[in-house]
Amino acid sequence: MLIYGHFHAGFITVEDDVICVNAGSVSLPKNDTKNSFLVITDEYIELKDYLETAEIHPKAFEEALNIVRTDDLELYDEYSKKLLEQSKQRFIP
Repeated sequence: MLIYGHFHAGFITVEDDVICVNAGSVSLPKNDTKNSFLVITDEYIELKDYLETAEIHPKAFEEALNIVRTDDLELYDEYSKKLLEQSKQRFIP
């Protein structure tokens, strides 16, 4: 199996009996691909769409994506802290 990244376009292919996978990108997908990530276990390899599986509301994801696209790192850091705090409140018993 060959696992690689940086193309921002998720896929799973087989070339000459070698499984080739790329996770894609959850934040900045390219070539009209989905906001994807890989799940790899002993039994299977699956390319998943983040927006279909996210526990974070899609509106919040879109807001974060817009901040990333502005290259405003201070605003991005502030928003990241906000999301982290929200996730802690949701998942810590």
